[in-house]
Amino acid sequence: MNVETGIPGDIQVERAILGGVMLDEKLYYIAARILSAEDYLVGPHRVIWSCISRLMDAKSAVDPLTVKTELAKAGKLDDAGGFGYIAALSEGIPRAQNIEAYAGIVKEKSRLRQIMAACHEASQRCTGTEADSGEIIADHLGAVRKVSSQTGNGFAGGVDVISGCFSAIEERSQDKRKVTGIPTGIQCLDELTTGFQGGDLIVISAKTGSGKTALALNCMTHAMIHWQKRPIIFSLEMSREQLGARMISSESGVDSYALRTGYVRNTDWPLIIQAASRLSECKFFVHDKSIAIGELDARVRQVNEETPIDFLIVDYLQLVTVGGNRRVENRTQEVTEVSRGLKAIASDLGIPVIALSQQNGDGELRESRAIEHDASLIIKIEMDREALRQHDAVPAKIVVEKNRNGSIGAVDVNFLKRITKFVEAA
Repeated sequence: MNVETGIPGDIQVERAILGGVMLDEKLYYIAARILSAEDYLVGPHRVIWSCISRLMDAKSAVDPLTVKTELAKAGKLDDAGGFGYIAALSEGIPRAQNIEAYAGIVKEKSRLRQIMAACHEASQRCTGTEADSGEIIADHLGAVRKVSSQTGNGFAGGVDVISGCFSAIEERSQDKRKVTGIPTGIQCLDELTTGFQGGDLIVISAKTGSGKTALALNCMTHAMIHWQKRPIIFSLEMSREQLGARMISSESGVDSYALRTGYVRNTDWPLIIQAASRLSECKFFVHDKSIAIGELDARVRQVNEETPIDFLIVDYLQLVTVGGNRRVENRTQEVTEVSRGLKAIASDLGIPVIALSQQNGDGELRESRAIEHDASLIIKIEMDREALRQHDAVPAKIVVEKNRNGSIGAVDVNFLKRITKFVEAA
């Protein structure tokens, strides 16, 4: 703690790093893996570190004299405390081998200051006349997460990369499963995609009333019951009761219309009870209110902290907003921000994020450019909606249009309208 200001920082350690680097420029590469100029508490130290970084980038010698000359040329010698201060940094410094530990101390103090700043900003915004609690919470959590993600310069060493990859290959070779991600319950689709993979944004698109929600719920129910997976679903079109009824219908085989209207036959009750019992033993979370991407992000991460989740479903992407008082130029920009936010959740938490998306009249994704760019897997449902109005079971195709990690192709299925379920074609 800097006792003069009450702000986290260690001036002596900062001085030791700068002095050590000016005595042995090779130490710069050790400290630079951890620190940037902004991590220094003292203004002159930030100026000196920036100067050292420029000299190192230019492959110039680094010592008190070259640093002084460079700063004088840039008109920043006074900002760095003058030549006397720079020269004094190299006097009586501790052993060079401690440089990494010193850099870690400075980084930790920097992180504490950033957390303090984020808390102060949130506190100030709470007193504003246009304060929006959801937006403030989301932005505050985002700022804190940004601090928590600061681990060095973001690089992983080659040994770590290859050893991690080798371990994954070895594990898969011993397991010998074709499906390495979240299984969908449709075998042909699983073989094509190897399941829904962690870190991927998966988009399921179809025209209105063509089975987007049904396919997502089928996958969700199968993964929960047969693989003990824990999902979250944000349902912005259907209530939790409607979702529950659909899940019970597809799992029990009892007509969904009967569940909605109460016209249930006596012979159906054992099937309903069994399905409800199986589903109630599963761990899943449902949110059925309108929501902005920042709040959605915050809620997912909060739940994940308490109970780690395996995948996320958003029904549907175009109904999520940027929220609060933020202004966007057009609808495409808003969808772009939402798509980026969902991709970030998938990447940060290492889970599949399944986003349902509407198609326009030509069968293309609405506001499609950002969605198509961010998605690792795009699945489209093709179905004759006129036939759907006339028959209880209709043929359909599940088309894997984009697959960043594997094959593309189409799977023939049948859609059973009465229980809103996709099954493989015979």
